[in-house]
Amino acid sequence: MSIKDALWVAPNEIEIDKLKNLKESYELSDLEAIFAINRSVDLNDFFNSKISDYINNKDLVDLQIVVNRIKKAIQNKEKIAILGDYDVDGITSTSLFIKLFKSCNIDCIYKIPNREDGYGHSMESVKNLDVDLLLMLDCGSSQDFKEISNKDICIIDHHQTSNDPNVLGFINPYRFDIDPLPQEKFKGICTAGLVFIVIFHLVEEMKLKFDFKALLDLVAMGTIGDCMELTGLNRSYVQYGLKLINLKKRDGIRFLCENLKLDRISSSSVAFYICPCINAAGRLGQSDIALRFLCNDHESYELSRTLIGLNSRRKEIEQVCLDEAMSTINVSNKKCIILENSEWHPGIVGILAGRIKEKFDLPTFVFYKKGDMWKGSARSINGMNIGTLIQDSVCKGFAKEGGGHAMAGGVSVSEDCFEKWKEFIQENAKFTKQKKKITIDAIMTMKAVYNVSLDKVAPFGMGNSAPLILVKSVLLEKTSKYNNHVRLSLNENGFRRSIFAFKCSEHEFNVGMLVDIIVRVDNIGNIDIVDISNDA
Repeated sequence: MSIKDALWVAPNEIEIDKLKNLKESYELSDLEAIFAINRSVDLNDFFNSKISDYINNKDLVDLQIVVNRIKKAIQNKEKIAILGDYDVDGITSTSLFIKLFKSCNIDCIYKIPNREDGYGHSMESVKNLDVDLLLMLDCGSSQDFKEISNKDICIIDHHQTSNDPNVLGFINPYRFDIDPLPQEKFKGICTAGLVFIVIFHLVEEMKLKFDFKALLDLVAMGTIGDCMELTGLNRSYVQYGLKLINLKKRDGIRFLCENLKLDRISSSSVAFYICPCINAAGRLGQSDIALRFLCNDHESYELSRTLIGLNSRRKEIEQVCLDEAMSTINVSNKKCIILENSEWHPGIVGILAGRIKEKFDLPTFVFYKKGDMWKGSARSINGMNIGTLIQDSVCKGFAKEGGGHAMAGGVSVSEDCFEKWKEFIQENAKFTKQKKKITIDAIMTMKAVYNVSLDKVAPFGMGNSAPLILVKSVLLEKTSKYNNHVRLSLNENGFRRSIFAFKCSEHEFNVGMLVDIIVRVDNIGNIDIVDISNDA
């Protein structure tokens, strides 16, 4: 039995001729070719596509309206404000426009909300801005601005919505009032990716001397930070963006990588080291630090150290709250886990929801309190769209506001509606839990795993998961615990390596026995254990 109680699915049999032809046609390693066959990728799209293949046309609804309005603002030196969200996607999106406007000698106003205020910007703050053009990035889709007539508003966002915000330009592939088919290829693109498309067409139309390709490191960070699927345009964004990140030409990124002791950067490096530092500033109410870090080279060294310090503080707060949360959980007869604590820090409820969801494999909501409002973050499991469930609760009057994606969301519920809202969620959460399956890509020796080539099928992440390899009958010599993780010392006929099994400290391991292991391997040599069977 495996420690994860998962069903291991054996690798598919692959025709030798098919494998040979694919290797020769695209100059692939054995494992790269096996990966491409197992994932059933569109070979030409996967190996040959470029960013321009996706963004040259103007199929994105309201793209030309937004481009024309920004063009007018630049030409007339109008007052421009940018309101972004406090996560990595919102902060990188905001920094993209700041860099464009700076190159045009336009000083724009920009503001990232305090996480304690919840998702988005208040109507009062929007009304009081003395500007000609307001750009709302990664927010605004669920609000109504019809009463604001003293400025033009353009929204660029990717949150699911059934709302008409009544603005001049509304770029959102999930708009309910449009033909969805032409927008399909843009669904799954985060706000930073959508902003890049706007900037690309602005530069082309205005013949600006602005190196828009140099922004792709920020677009990659926004894409990875928002857990977008790394297929199609997103894959191209991240491929090119990682090249820029590894060149380390942007001072802030270089300093952050140096302080984090990161050498070669992969998508997982961005996801697990860089993005948490950017997010930590927003989580602890200091989003302006992350924005200054990305936009101001002259202070990026000190700010990189500040961000790392904030992330350490975030981890400390998170652990205290997690211990409190775990002591109160009762999952019997519950479709969703719903937790609330008036003392929990607003910056960590999303992380708490994710950690608890992973442990219990149930959709999870975690709330903190502000005034008479409960403000929560949600994380879901495969098979249940939590963003839609939240929207339904808003439409039915149980929640004041909220929204999100299939796997994550946010919601605000008044104190007097909270119990009714909980009942609505438990009654309307629909999904079918299945035994976890782990699909193996190949069977290899442990020594061979350490010599694989995977550059041509990377980057890995959501929608393009790293290959999983079964290594059979290795001797488990010893284990060492590091916080929530375990390092296993393994011996395969004299070939010894230590490999981490993350978040496995609660499991028992049969030291001195032969075990089968499934390992995940990426293109820069990172290897970790996904599951272990003692039945070798």
